[in-house]
Parts: sequence; C-alpha cells; structure tokens
Amino acid sequence: MKSDKPEKAEVPLNQMMLDGEPAPYGTADSREMLDAVLEYVRQNGRVCPMPSKWNELWKMLPARRRVGSGSEPPLPLILAAWYTPALLKMKRLEEHIRYADAHGALVKVDRYLRGLPENEWAHLSDFGRTASGANASDGADELEG
Repeated sequence: MKSDKPEKAEVPLNQMMLDGEPAPYGTADSREMLDAVLEYVRQNGRVCPMPSKWNELWKMLPARRRVGSGSEPPLPLILAAWYTPALLKMKRLEEHIRYADAHGALVKVDRYLRGLPENEWAHLSDFGRTASGANASDGADELEG
C-alpha cells in the first residue's frame, strides 16, 4: 500500500537545515544528527580525539563557565586525566557532543569531528586495555582451557 505522503529526499545529516539555518535543538532532524554524530565517534574503535584536538573541541563549546571547582561543560580528560579508562573518555566526549547539541553547536562540532584524520583520534587499541580499563588479557587464560 502506497502512502499519499511524498518521499523525503535524503540529506546528509551534517547539512540538515531548517529555513536556511542548521536544524535547531529538539527537532527530529536534530535528534537524527545527534545520533549520527554519536555513532560516528564510536566507529573504528574510536575513544576520543587526541588531547590537543579534544581541547580545541572543548573550546568550541558555547557558554563554557566555571562551576564550583569544575566547569560546565566538564573539561576534556587530557593531561593528567588522560590516564583514566577509555570508557570514561568515551562518556566525556559524548557529554561534550550532547552539550553542543543542547547549545546549538552540533553542526559545528560535527564538521570538526568528521574533519579529523583518523590519526588524530585515540582508539581502544592505543590503550592496550578494554573500554572499562581492565587489561584486555585478564581472564584470557581461563578462556583458553
């Protein structure tokens, strides 16, 4: 059974526009774009941008401010924090992307992240550990039987 609705043209998610402007937060297109960006940053075993690139991303986020002893959005996990488990870095990057979405900067952040060459990303394999921070070989002897 064919619908009376005209078919929607496919538009790249990083080019979604509404009245000539990037799709605003809260629209269906914005939610689709957010999902697409989050999927992109998880591909190829990516964890987060390398420290200098992640810091550049954080500086792009609008309305950054100090909150008590921290900041909003929270700082990227670089410098001494670089040695935190990969999963925490992945969650922090997601937090930055969601913050960008909520503050109208998702299109800019998406372009930036997609423009990073693969060697400007940290990958799970770079840490020699699983995303949780456990050594990837822990328990391997038990599995070998």
